[in-house]
Amino acid sequence: MTGDMHTAGSGDVALIPGDFAEILASVRASTAGLLRTFGSLTEHDARRPSLLPGWTIGHVLSHIARNADAMVLSLGGAMRNEPTPMYPHGARGRDADIQAGAKRSMAEIIADVRAAVDRLDKTWDAMTPQAWASDAIIRAGRLPAWQTVGARWCEVELHWVDLDTGHGPEAWPEEFSRLLLRTLLERTMIGRPLEDRLTAGIRLELFSIGTGERWAAGPDHARTIGVHGPLWALACWLAGRLEPARPALDVTGGAELPVLAPWW
Repeated sequence: MTGDMHTAGSGDVALIPGDFAEILASVRASTAGLLRTFGSLTEHDARRPSLLPGWTIGHVLSHIARNADAMVLSLGGAMRNEPTPMYPHGARGRDADIQAGAKRSMAEIIADVRAAVDRLDKTWDAMTPQAWASDAIIRAGRLPAWQTVGARWCEVELHWVDLDTGHGPEAWPEEFSRLLLRTLLERTMIGRPLEDRLTAGIRLELFSIGTGERWAAGPDHARTIGVHGPLWALACWLAGRLEPARPALDVTGGAELPVLAPWW
């Protein structure tokens, strides 16, 4: 998200990116694309392994639905200026809901996802500039409510890939890949920064083929490993999806891609 739009709220001035409306439209477009793939899913697919270890397609879809409802809850608090946790029952409650949801039929799961997406879409429509500038509470802590939209985009695009239905990370919009990569590299409220995920004594230098962008993480005098590839492949790998990204990445200074600690 680039540029700034000054928005007044609760006596303070909050900065909302000037391209926020475009980002929201992009999230909606990605969500619509995800929903269109449901027509190819069968009852068997509900129990089929996803690309996420330990999760079936039913788990991934149930998570997408519950994440949407969690955002509705948090954004509702922002509208009331009463910061509200996404998951009031914590990680255990979140995980229990996903496990229970994964046991349903595919028809029930799909209907649930569609209904949850619709509730979130209507909540976005109801948000005012002041509400977007208010605090929301996600798993990692408080952040301005407008930042939850980028977080939702990550949920949709990453888990769409995890469904293994033919939508690969190479189809990600460049703006999404850049947003995800920036989230993974920087010390933000969403996940651990890359420098905290590196093995001791390693410095990582990333180069985006096509855009020419460069990034680095790790101590200056550590052993340097360079990783070159398209923006989408770099973001996919750093987000913990190694196999879809591996063929598009080249490594220098080391025989293999370095092992990274989990993002979350």
